[in-house]
Amino acid sequence: MRALFLGSLCVLVAGGETFAADFSTLRGAIEEVTAPLPQSSPFTIGARYWYSTGRHDYAFNGSVSDPLLGNPTSELIYTGVAAQSLEAYARYADDETGFVLKGYAGGGFASGGTMNDRDWFAGQQLFSNTDSTLKNTSLRYVTVDVGWGAEYLTYGNVQFLPFVGYGYWRDEVGTWGLRFLPDDFGGFFAAAPPGTALFSNDQKVGGYVASWNMIRLGAEATFTILPQLVLSVDAALVPYAQGEGNDSHLLRQDQLGFKPNVFLRGHGWGGQVDALLRYAVTDRLTLGAGWRYWYVDGSSGFKTDRFDRLFGQRLPLTAFSSERYGALVEASYKF
Repeated sequence: MRALFLGSLCVLVAGGETFAADFSTLRGAIEEVTAPLPQSSPFTIGARYWYSTGRHDYAFNGSVSDPLLGNPTSELIYTGVAAQSLEAYARYADDETGFVLKGYAGGGFASGGTMNDRDWFAGQQLFSNTDSTLKNTSLRYVTVDVGWGAEYLTYGNVQFLPFVGYGYWRDEVGTWGLRFLPDDFGGFFAAAPPGTALFSNDQKVGGYVASWNMIRLGAEATFTILPQLVLSVDAALVPYAQGEGNDSHLLRQDQLGFKPNVFLRGHGWGGQVDALLRYAVTDRLTLGAGWRYWYVDGSSGFKTDRFDRLFGQRLPLTAFSSERYGALVEASYKF
């Protein structure tokens, strides 16, 4: 089209030399206006800091083996599992095709939190109730997503990117000390009154590792608030998650076997959400802050111990879940 337009101009000026200078000036102006615009950089890298707290829970039903036991028979709840982690972030976005590849990987350490271990007889009579302090927490995680959308899924000031991906998440905690709490039998089975510390917090009594492999189906929505300010929400449904829990009862290795001596295997569902407010300091440098929430449930599964000596069979889980949430800050750079 531009060649046809320039050709027409040449015909118009062919009749006189007086138009030559004007045509030369006009042609330069047209070429300057129609020069191709620079494309945005397809690569983004960044770093994030995540301060989070978590919760893990598992319980099982031993009454299928022994009717004198309750349902649930035992439940262990880990709360206040704090962690500080650093992660690397990368993204490739092709504006022409709409293809996007994105992901992050991180890990960290912390200490803090409490583990509560309760056991019931039939009728949910609580006969054992203890707590321990959590130390030596570690956290690892990875996600990789492939999406398509970019400018093809833009509505006003909102841009959508549907994606499919994979996620891995692993939490590990150590349990230290052992203190008796009130139960329904006045501490009869504990042979000690409530409040008694059987072991101090300097004595390690156990540990727990929960790991999840997840399928992610979701969408990223970017809301343009101001030319330099956007809100980005990355929400993923986890339609299928496969979970493993390995619990180590260091005080019961004669009964359950060497550590880890209790195994959980389950599958289920969950969800993961990142919400970040991002400010473009320059065309390439962006700073952001926001919130992250993860939850996975894998209670469709079973519990067993290493030698199957406690109940002699696999026992159905009544709870098996992990949760983690906290504040995010990030810095990213396009190149």
